[in-house]
Amino acid sequence: MDQIIKLVKTYRLTPALDQRLRLAEEIFQQIEPQLRFFVFGSLAHPAAQDVLQETLKAVTVSLTKFAGSSTQEFWAWCYRIARNKVNDHLRKQAADRLQPMPPEELWPRLRRRAVRFPPKTAWTFNMR
Repeated sequence: MDQIIKLVKTYRLTPALDQRLRLAEEIFQQIEPQLRFFVFGSLAHPAAQDVLQETLKAVTVSLTKFAGSSTQEFWAWCYRIARNKVNDHLRKQAADRLQPMPPEELWPRLRRRAVRFPPKTAWTFNMR
């Protein structure tokens, strides 16, 4: 049995909080670099840092629910959590971009850019 699986199983069976914290720290030291590489390969830096933290938090909260018995299953589980967090972020980002701009913000922007348009098109933006 691999070291990471031993740590996870011990974590799941340990009732003492101080021992669980120590075990969680050992698990994090092993999984954080590879999850960091995955998340930072998918997102830009500021967002990636937040998503990595969310991923590590989700792994911590769900560690007692992990039912696998091999290292491969554990890594698949960790990457699935990371992928879901990345996808959640991308979905939220796309939804934010689709929000309509209020007319009081839109018209001044269009008028500023209208100077670059051909005269007939620019006239349309100055009608209002």
